[in-house]
Amino acid sequence: MIKRQIHPLRPFKIGDWWVDPEANKLADQDCEISLTPKAMTALLALVEAQGRSLGEEQLQEKIWSSSAQPDASVDQIISQLRKAFGDNGRPRRYIERDGSTYRIVAQMSQPDVDGLCPHSHAKGRRRGLCKWGISVGALALVFALGFGVFYPKSQAPSQIIVYPIQLVDASHHRDSAYLATSVTDAIRSRLATLGGARVVFSETAPWSRPDRGSAVSGSLQITGSSLRLILNITDLAGRDSQWSGLIEGEVRKLYSFHQDLSEALLSQLNVPNDEFSDRREPDPEAYDYYLQGRHYWSQRDVHSLQRALQNFSQAISLDGQFAPAYVALCDSYHFLSVYSDMPASTVSEKCAPLLDRAFALNPGMPQAYASRALQFSEQGRESEAEGFYKKALEMAPNYAPAYLWYGQLLRSQGRFIQSLAMYEQALELEPFSGGINRGKAYTLLRMGRLEQARDTYQRALALEPDYLYRPLDQLEFLPITVETATDYFNWSRMYPHVIGRQPNNKVTEAILWMALGDMKKAQELLIQVPPGMRTGANYLYARGLQYSINRDYDAALSVFQQRRSQQPGNRSYALPVAATLIKLGRNEDALEELDRYYPKLGANKTSIDSENRFPYLIACYLRHIIGQKSPQYLHDELKQSVSYKIVEAMDIPEWFVYENPAKLFEILRAQLMSGWLPDYNQFLWAPEQWPEWSSFTRDQQEEVTSLLRRNRQSVLRESGREDKLNASLDKRSVKETTALN
Repeated sequence: MIKRQIHPLRPFKIGDWWVDPEANKLADQDCEISLTPKAMTALLALVEAQGRSLGEEQLQEKIWSSSAQPDASVDQIISQLRKAFGDNGRPRRYIERDGSTYRIVAQMSQPDVDGLCPHSHAKGRRRGLCKWGISVGALALVFALGFGVFYPKSQAPSQIIVYPIQLVDASHHRDSAYLATSVTDAIRSRLATLGGARVVFSETAPWSRPDRGSAVSGSLQITGSSLRLILNITDLAGRDSQWSGLIEGEVRKLYSFHQDLSEALLSQLNVPNDEFSDRREPDPEAYDYYLQGRHYWSQRDVHSLQRALQNFSQAISLDGQFAPAYVALCDSYHFLSVYSDMPASTVSEKCAPLLDRAFALNPGMPQAYASRALQFSEQGRESEAEGFYKKALEMAPNYAPAYLWYGQLLRSQGRFIQSLAMYEQALELEPFSGGINRGKAYTLLRMGRLEQARDTYQRALALEPDYLYRPLDQLEFLPITVETATDYFNWSRMYPHVIGRQPNNKVTEAILWMALGDMKKAQELLIQVPPGMRTGANYLYARGLQYSINRDYDAALSVFQQRRSQQPGNRSYALPVAATLIKLGRNEDALEELDRYYPKLGANKTSIDSENRFPYLIACYLRHIIGQKSPQYLHDELKQSVSYKIVEAMDIPEWFVYENPAKLFEILRAQLMSGWLPDYNQFLWAPEQWPEWSSFTRDQQEEVTSLLRRNRQSVLRESGREDKLNASLDKRSVKETTALN
């Protein structure tokens, strides 16, 4: 119930949450959640409607201007809001959907308290952070030194970790946003080449970090055309001020202002004031356009990246000798291929002459080496790419994009350990990067570390929920449900050509069609994978899965063994082999397969964790059915480790331990009622192939089949693909439909 009009620019309360529209935040007594600007815009539109329903078109017009291309669906934005509010149950407590309309159903209020900070309801340090964010604003860098103390000026630090906070301008100058970003960017560019020290950039306040090292904080004031930047270095352990300085400049002379800032900072760190880029002063207007472009580039959405392209192009037209603008323009194209549907071939075509020009103007730019390496990687010139990545990191050991892109190359080569190391180093530099977290998640996924991959991917979603490929990526990381499948098909209708860009995209969709019971459609997609790409691990998994669902276990075993032989060090590849051997009745061989890749279960206790729980569970099951006894401690520990998890996500087959068909049916029925579909990223078998299927009653089997068919039809109906549904699904049982090949 809504009692009175809510002012959309002042903090207000909705349900149990405080909403701060200006800060794009939600807060309750225990935590604080950041919303994307689009999610906050959608929420405010619903709030202003005062309980009335708004249609998708109305919300789309509010969220995206008429000239902007939507980079997500309205339903995705609403889903983000529901997840933020914890509104996952039925009936909805915050946002209700009726057909294609949405409305607020939670009670809202807006106390008449001037200057109320909604974050102040959060406990502990969060309350202090809220007040700090309003009163200090500006710049904050943390220097966490090797021994936890601030080094004397006579001694250079061996390790520096830097945490910048976005500048806040109290004067509300019309250009404060990009001018504020430009100061952080100038520091980032200069310190990227700082050898012998780690330079980390974070979006959190330094006070939320361990009380070690030093902090540099300050505030930028803009009066007319004058700039005043006050810097303060404070010891985090004692909160004692160690150094303060004033740097003044003019808006018309930003390059000189940034040089003065960098020199003062490096002087206090007592590190050499040098860099690989030249010291040529660019045209002032060109530099201004360049800084605006960097500001938009850092926002990582399609519209901002397109504006960045315009600004960098304008900078080049005004000063054709300014090498950084050429590299920045190329990098904008690279990121557009991630956040939009721009094909990699277009990026390579655009970047080649830009990088040629950048190297001709300044052959010592590490950013140019990293961008060239990415171009080589996309062209299949992997050896050359690796050489350029190493050169870039040698020149700029604190340049996060080089680690990110190098990690992608290493993963594509199956060098997962090295890839993971690159992502870990990138995250040390930029821990709040959605792209880096996604890259790490994919490497963990390819290593078979599914739970860690999911956790990392969820973190990436929290940081960057609106990126273009989310509906495709979440099919690999999250359980396949009616919601995730529908999101994918709606997205693929908007971007049909994206699916064909990478062969692995077709493999992902093929596995989805298997979950929907249409093996014929899955086969059509797998046939479209180029012959030269049919030896990849993902393709072989999908092919083996296809054979397994169709009960051709001998063929499935051959494919899974081929896949495992390609990467014998990846023990997760042994699991499909063992599972298929079980289906063939070769239980001793299956147990031997597991023992070969996982430590044998002997007298010494084996630690159970999220990554080895599944194989040890299967081993317990195998020993049980072949008459061997597993250590009692392991049997008990496995029971305890899976009992809390199975009800939530069915990622561990509890029936292996409990051998309780009735409990399995209850769990399966509850999952189906909530939209579950067979998740073949984890399971090789359809429900009717499960070990306990024959223990279900006929009525239970028919109910499972009926609910599964309902979920599959729901996906196709809600995504407008009902005509694709194989007519036989209405006439045959799920068991019969899996006979298609």
